[in-house]
Amino acid sequence: MEGKVNVLRARRLAEKTRIERGARYRTWHRFTIHLTELGVPVGMALALHGPPHRTRRDAPVDQALPLEAAWRTGTPSGGRGGTGRRDASGEDGPRDRTGGVTVIGLPDVVRACLFDLDGVLTRTATIHAAAWKEMFDGYLRERAARAREEFVPFDTVADYEMYVDGKPRYDGVRSFLAARGIELPQGQDSDPPDAETIFGLGNRKNELVLRMIHEGGVEAYEGSVRYLRAARDHGLRCAVVSSSTNTHDVLVAAGIEGFFDARIDGVVAEREGLKGKPAPDTFLAGARALGVAPERAAVFEDALAGVAAGRAGDFVYIVGVDRVGQAGALREHGASIVVSDLCELLGDR
Repeated sequence: MEGKVNVLRARRLAEKTRIERGARYRTWHRFTIHLTELGVPVGMALALHGPPHRTRRDAPVDQALPLEAAWRTGTPSGGRGGTGRRDASGEDGPRDRTGGVTVIGLPDVVRACLFDLDGVLTRTATIHAAAWKEMFDGYLRERAARAREEFVPFDTVADYEMYVDGKPRYDGVRSFLAARGIELPQGQDSDPPDAETIFGLGNRKNELVLRMIHEGGVEAYEGSVRYLRAARDHGLRCAVVSSSTNTHDVLVAAGIEGFFDARIDGVVAEREGLKGKPAPDTFLAGARALGVAPERAAVFEDALAGVAAGRAGDFVYIVGVDRVGQAGALREHGASIVVSDLCELLGDR
């Protein structure tokens, strides 16, 4: 009985101290109460303070954080309003709503991870860029010859990042053509690859991607595989969220399908009427599939549209993956931190 009373005294003192500090400084600083000094037996101190936080895969989504975790400051050792850790470019990350980055490079409130596929997990972004270029260049060359105009090729860096990267296939076709002042009929999703419609060009691009994957195979980034293992070991739920209709085939070919509890891809998006990135719909669907709220999920993206989607969905942490030298643009679109490889979140360089 005496031990229980002492535990209650410790909790009341902790809450009182937290409130007083919050009222005085308008921020909470991390501190530790030595329970044995308050008369709590050593055996009961551990029960109150708890072990290092580690969420089980089957733990309730809204399970309360340990007492210590709830007291982490919103402005730790870094600059004012920062996360207190340096990102891959040596800059302090923007302020997030968590107050601590502790578990595999993520805030300790995170219970689930939502990964984009191409460019984040697999080396298929270059395949998609090559397929887009072959399709668009073929069409633009034919169009220029008919109109006796100059042929301006598709740029696999500027055009890819601005108009098609991370977007559903037909949205990418429409976006790029609009930038060139070209209007085409929508057509039908059953249009053949040689049809001069939005769907026809999109289907032509998809045929090229499938051919390239079949001929060259798919490789997963080693750092990403290591990170997936770490996320699984820490009990974090994982989903892949991609606009590609070939997501399942790519996961299987890369040998990483088994890491994921859910898959939201182009097939699911079309079936459920989900808007593509930069709308947050697919990421929100991924969070629902894992049974977590956006406040408990981290987004991993390499595309500007995908990062913007994560920010629009109000996700607690957005990891921008920069493999093409666009770290600044990823931050501008809402990335909480930018890395060149996911293994950097594990402390590796």
